[in-house]
Amino acid sequence: MEYRIRANPAPAAPNRRQGRKTVGFWDVFIMLLIWIPLVLIWATALIDIFRRDDIGAVSKAIWFAVVILLPFVGTLFYLIFRRPEPRRGSARPSTRSSRPRRPGSSAPAPDEVMA
Repeated sequence: MEYRIRANPAPAAPNRRQGRKTVGFWDVFIMLLIWIPLVLIWATALIDIFRRDDIGAVSKAIWFAVVILLPFVGTLFYLIFRRPEPRRGSARPSTRSSRPRRPGSSAPAPDEVMA
C-alpha cells in the first residue's frame, strides 16, 4: 500500500477558526426576536411580584420561587393566574373643596364661607 502526502493541503475557510462556530443570521434572528423578549417578560414579572402591595409576603416568596425555578413556565403561570391589580385612579372624586381646613376644626376656612 502506498500513501501519498499532499504538499499543499487545502486552506481552512477564512471566516472560521479551528473549533469555533461563527454566528449566522438565524442565530442573531432567534436571539433578537425570541430570547431577548422572553428575558424581558421574565424580568418584568419578577419586578411586578415585588411592587405589588396586594400580595402578602408568603405569596410573594412562593411566586418568586416559581418564577426563578421555572423561568418561562413559571412566568407564564404568574401572568395568567395573578389577581388583577387594583386600579389606582378608580376612587370617586371628592365633591369637597381641595382647600385646606383650619387645624382642629371641621368648619370651612373663612374664605370658603358664602355670604
